[in-house]
Amino acid sequence: MKVVQNEYGKPGIDILFNLDPYSARPIMVDDTEVSADEKTGKKIVKAGSILSKEGKVVNDDTARYVLLKDVDVTNGKAPGAGVYRGTLDKKKIEEYTSVTIEEAAELALRGIIFMSDKDLDYVTTTATP
Repeated sequence: MKVVQNEYGKPGIDILFNLDPYSARPIMVDDTEVSADEKTGKKIVKAGSILSKEGKVVNDDTARYVLLKDVDVTNGKAPGAGVYRGTLDKKKIEEYTSVTIEEAAELALRGIIFMSDKDLDYVTTTATP
């Protein structure tokens, strides 16, 4: 069997916040309720989309995975990688998917830590002599 990986949307989008280990499993991404792009006619589920255990795009307490890379579901369900443990870039995910991650979805994704650049701001104090 030959597998070909194509990139869609923004080339090289990476939802990982850092290079810490992450865990993902294969999951069939559902094409239900995914709209076709007006220009290309393709139905693409974007990297960072939150998935239920059935592979449907959700944003609630049924969340189980975060899609690692874009998946083309134009011809029906297609395989993808569902991240269930790791540190992901929340700002990048929300900007790329145009979806604000709901608190219920964040809580359901127990193994995922959502970080953004603002989480790296450190308070520095300078000692005065």
